[in-house]
Amino acid sequence: MGDPSYWKFVYQYATTSNPAANMSPAAIICPQHPNADPDVKKAILYAAANGIGVAVRTGGHAYSGTSSTTSNNIQLDLSEAYSEWEYDTQTGLLRLGISYSLLEFNNKLREAGLFMPTGQCYNVHVGGHVQTGGYGQLARAFGLFSDQLVSFEIFLADGSKKTIAVDSPVQADRDLFFAVLGGGPGNYGIVTHITIRPGKDADHKYSRAYKYAIPYDPAFDHGVLVQLFDLVRQWENAPGDYDFCFSVVAAEDDFLENFLGIASRDDFMVKFFGGRNTPSPLNALMIYFQYSNLDNTDTYDPSWCKSIKTILATAKHGSTWWERFKEWAEQELIDLSTTLRDDNVITPISESVTQLWTYYGTREFNYPFLKNGQVTDKVATSGWAEWAATRIDALVGRSSDGLMVFVQCQNFGGENSAVTKNGKRKQTSYAWRNTTVGYNLDVFYNTRKQNALTLAQEWQNINIAEGVGPNGRFSTTDHRWFWASHGDLDMSKVWPFYYSTDDYAKCCQVKQTVDPHGVFTANTFVVGYSPETAPEHVAAAPRDVATARKPEEVLDDAAFAKGHADRARLRAQAKGIATAELFRSSR
Repeated sequence: MGDPSYWKFVYQYATTSNPAANMSPAAIICPQHPNADPDVKKAILYAAANGIGVAVRTGGHAYSGTSSTTSNNIQLDLSEAYSEWEYDTQTGLLRLGISYSLLEFNNKLREAGLFMPTGQCYNVHVGGHVQTGGYGQLARAFGLFSDQLVSFEIFLADGSKKTIAVDSPVQADRDLFFAVLGGGPGNYGIVTHITIRPGKDADHKYSRAYKYAIPYDPAFDHGVLVQLFDLVRQWENAPGDYDFCFSVVAAEDDFLENFLGIASRDDFMVKFFGGRNTPSPLNALMIYFQYSNLDNTDTYDPSWCKSIKTILATAKHGSTWWERFKEWAEQELIDLSTTLRDDNVITPISESVTQLWTYYGTREFNYPFLKNGQVTDKVATSGWAEWAATRIDALVGRSSDGLMVFVQCQNFGGENSAVTKNGKRKQTSYAWRNTTVGYNLDVFYNTRKQNALTLAQEWQNINIAEGVGPNGRFSTTDHRWFWASHGDLDMSKVWPFYYSTDDYAKCCQVKQTVDPHGVFTANTFVVGYSPETAPEHVAAAPRDVATARKPEEVLDDAAFAKGHADRARLRAQAKGIATAELFRSSR
């Protein structure tokens, strides 16, 4: 802190939405490939000897900000630390460092005709992603990214480094494997490498994909949204290799810039839309369908995707010539700027992952946010679809009030789902494997608009009050997944939202065994944390709060996004990844 380059490194996804004191570590340590191990070990031992907590980040996308910490503690930034890549064609195993972004990781797999089930966001990195589940578009077919792990390598609080295998004959190692995969990144130690068994395109040669996007106007398309929510419920009965989800993204300042990656920085885009700081004309509804062809025979049933197309065909185009023209122009723009695919075309899964499912924005919106991610252990109530669509429509088109909405809904479950089947192995601590439907209702707000935060809180409070509880429209119980953490971040209060009683007790026992002094307890959202027993460095009022952020140091999200994209290209180049394939705008 105080170094001129500090603000370039301290920024991460949650910086805009958490108190500055909680997001301003005393020092940020950036170990470098290929000699990162000595610095990681030195940092751990120094922290242990001096009563300091260590927070760890790779991509810095934790919604709750837990990959940062207070000015009592230090942060290990591993984004440049571990870039090993060792694929054994005989065993089919891949050992890699955790510093790859998902875009780098998936593009490198694609070059070899391989793939993995991962999430969408290009700048999420392997290290944090694998420890918070790895939920993504291929979840029903293959389960979580974390389900594919054979082993991981981890530094513990005493400075030792171990390889922990899923099938270790040692019970303590199997318990650590269970806890690390689901217990939050960096809560038990510093994972540096993972070994996985990637899927092969050749084993799924009839796979197909469908991606489409339409302009969304609540005045005309409310019924489309209701039908899609209903279809998500019905997808519980789909075969295991059929995945489907959809997103709603409301217009905002710089929406095109985020949606298109760096393409909207083109002079034509800037001029056509009146500059980067004016509202975009678009609200978009995006559809994602994947058939993963698990049996490698041509048994595709087009009726599942046809049901999506039938719903989209009911979209209205307005009654006046202007409404019809506006919808046509918006659709043309979406078609030109979005990589689309039809299920009539056989598409390798590695191509789907890299070209269709990857989101190229550094983050959804360049504003503070209130997140709300929920999953249900049953198919949501019959009235849920109408309720959910109505709640979303209450926020669409509200950018003039400083409100923007990002929604994603997906069916993860059913008896044919790999999320459910893999969970029965009890090898990881990710909870609610019997879930069926999951959604994110996220609101971003412009602090320059009067009352924007109040309006955002009111909207989110109603979503939670009406959606979750004994009479909830979505779920009778508040169930959340760790990657979508939000709200109160005192784990001693909220752990029942994330874990079963037995699983949480097991995770706490592992934490006490491998990190008894809380070296990896750098904030309150940590398994085993309680105010009564917390180490001193997890203080409610951290030292040096006054210096955490100076008033004149304003975080420029747009400038950061461009700089980050440039750095991503350089990283990929250094890792031998074709940068021409790294961003959509380059193709």
